[in-house]
Amino acid sequence: MSYVTFPEAKPVNEMAMVTSQNEIGEILADWNIARTFNAEIWPLNGSNPRNEMGVTEKSTHKLFTSDIVKSNTRIVRGLETYLVGYVADWDSHRTAILEKVL
Repeated sequence: MSYVTFPEAKPVNEMAMVTSQNEIGEILADWNIARTFNAEIWPLNGSNPRNEMGVTEKSTHKLFTSDIVKSNTRIVRGLETYLVGYVADWDSHRTAILEKVL
């Protein structure tokens, strides 16, 4: 198996949701950095990407990496945060559909 290299890949942080309970029993949710890996993030442009599997009207970007990506996590690159939706696992790389978190 050969792996694809992404020449414009930059470090991104993957954040996972963790829950805890406070002293009165309320469930609290928080996002913590799970790991850092290299990825390219590109905007979805035009009508072509709208026909792809996993793309919804809220989808804004697509991620490319040779690392593992999990859905329902967040990706942080600089000041931009994305929610990971559909993940496609190819032989040589992975792609993920992202939704920008405002």
